[in-house]
Amino acid sequence: MVTLLSHDLESVALRTLRTLAIAAGRTSAGGPVAVYGLDFAAGSLRRLEPLPHVGSMIGGDIERIIRLFRLLKAELEARGNRFAEATASTIAEYRALANRPNEPRILLLIGGFAAFREDWEVASGRSNWYDVFRSILSDGRQLGIHVAFTAYLASPRMAIVVENLADFLQTPADAALVELIKQVKRSNHFLVADGEAASWNSSWPVFAEMKNSRRGLLLQPDTIQGDILLKTPLPRLNRAEFPPGRGMMVAGGKVLRVQLPLVE
Repeated sequence: MVTLLSHDLESVALRTLRTLAIAAGRTSAGGPVAVYGLDFAAGSLRRLEPLPHVGSMIGGDIERIIRLFRLLKAELEARGNRFAEATASTIAEYRALANRPNEPRILLLIGGFAAFREDWEVASGRSNWYDVFRSILSDGRQLGIHVAFTAYLASPRMAIVVENLADFLQTPADAALVELIKQVKRSNHFLVADGEAASWNSSWPVFAEMKNSRRGLLLQPDTIQGDILLKTPLPRLNRAEFPPGRGMMVAGGKVLRVQLPLVE
């Protein structure tokens, strides 16, 4: 999942969604991509519809939105079964193990997430489809079903969230992410990227740029990981004192024990 937060409705965030959709049709290394969209941002995404790899960009049509979520729900369940049969944990593994190199990734774009959430999270007859959306967020990535959405803030600062940074290695987005990280570090914007501890040991430029900031959150860390990943020593840690959600926040050479809330 990629989340883009911005203060400006016709902002770089929406332009980035359009760029993602266009780039999805030009990638070869990452395999084919099918793009769908929910446009709650004054029609900013509908100009993408003529592209051959782009399906519908749906505005406020409730029936069409439900049909799209019904399609994605069926695809999520079908892929879960197929990937399990092939013992594949990612779409790249599935393509190789099942000899289906053209199995497409699916990218769902949402322009104006706040409006979508307000209309669908608790409304009668719609909330069950918002639960489907939550399932896509939690289970879709490893099955090749991805979500990118925009939200709008009163502040001129932008927040960019990149889930599982390792997924972007050696893809068309790799070099662009390195440049994006460099630009954010020179600005007052905010970027968060996450990944498994083992992947952060990598020397790839996209990881090196993130680690050079010496700022991060290590969940359930080993004592040595502070030095290895963020060049900041951690105090001696007892893993038994670190249940899920507890970790060490590192910033400016200082460390602080923190506890994150867990979503049930």
